[in-house]
Amino acid sequence: MSDSKWTFAHNFCADFQSKAADITSRLDQLKYSTAVTPDRVQAVAVDLSRLAKDLSEATGSLPSYDQRQCETVCF
Repeated sequence: MSDSKWTFAHNFCADFQSKAADITSRLDQLKYSTAVTPDRVQAVAVDLSRLAKDLSEATGSLPSYDQRQCETVCF
């Protein structure tokens, strides 16, 4: 694997994991919150959709192992 492809994959996966952890945390907060609003739920849904789109767009540039790791987090 070329250095640029490895760097992209490494950076993408680190960023993806960070965003996924943030979304998971926000979902947990909503789960136990007494003040759930449609706007808060919509914001999480939009971010999750954006994360899935980012993964879809990066598929051709990621090694299959990294892609599978991200897919298990997202879906």
